[in-house]
Amino acid sequence: MMNTAEISLDLKNTVTDIYRRYGNKDSAHCFESIYIWRQEMGLSIVCSDDLYTVQEASKGPFSWFFPVGSADAKEGFIKKQLDNDDPQFYYMTPEDVTFLEQRFPGRFDIYETPESSEYIMSREIMEKMPGSSFSKDRGHINKMLRDHSFETVNIRAVPKSVVYDISAEWDASKHIFDNLPDKDANISVIEHMDDLDIEGIVLYMDGSPCAVCGGFQISTNTVDCVIQKTSLKLQGLTYYLRQEYARSLSPDIVFLNWEEDLGIEGLRRAKQLMQPVDMIKMYTGKAK
Repeated sequence: MMNTAEISLDLKNTVTDIYRRYGNKDSAHCFESIYIWRQEMGLSIVCSDDLYTVQEASKGPFSWFFPVGSADAKEGFIKKQLDNDDPQFYYMTPEDVTFLEQRFPGRFDIYETPESSEYIMSREIMEKMPGSSFSKDRGHINKMLRDHSFETVNIRAVPKSVVYDISAEWDASKHIFDNLPDKDANISVIEHMDDLDIEGIVLYMDGSPCAVCGGFQISTNTVDCVIQKTSLKLQGLTYYLRQEYARSLSPDIVFLNWEEDLGIEGLRRAKQLMQPVDMIKMYTGKAK
């Protein structure tokens, strides 16, 4: 069995450099994501100068995120796993599937895992909410803006305790996403906002904080949203939060990665209603 290491902030630069050279622009393999989810998913890492991969303990000792690195390093790692174990590789992008089929033909059963596929949203759609499909939401926003005063504040200008409180109120309330296992992940986002280069906004309604949205940059034109919470059940608030978050982004940002739906029907429906412009399909490969 291969030895793995704790996922620590000391590895950020090394992992990020390998990701930028060899990654497929998915959020699952970003250092920020694996660090944020390390506790809840039981993650640990193998990392060298030209490869890294993550082990997910909850799925067994031979379960790995598909490795990121040079072609030779990936082939060597996979071959070693096949020589000793019956490995399973998760979070495989279409490019990873092609690599596995070309380098190890017939050695893996490969199948799509839609619950892990990532939703790509258009910044322009999120800002403008065009067309008839968003008409009710635009109406809710307009009514909300007539009835209340709002202020949008940079997340870095707000005490972390404020963000904690919004997140805690969201967690304590009744939502369609009750089974979403992200409590520890949210704590990591808030605690390490500076270390992980999280940028975002906090909404204040009538002088009180009521919503937060933020993420990190994956590439020159894409950000990944890692936190979106509201402390109030108010029609239009979530869409207005996303709209203001999109407006706050650098002009270079064109897309927002809204991550996977985890197979939770309510979460899937909510993300589909945002009119994604693309999906990063994910696959799993299991050794035969």
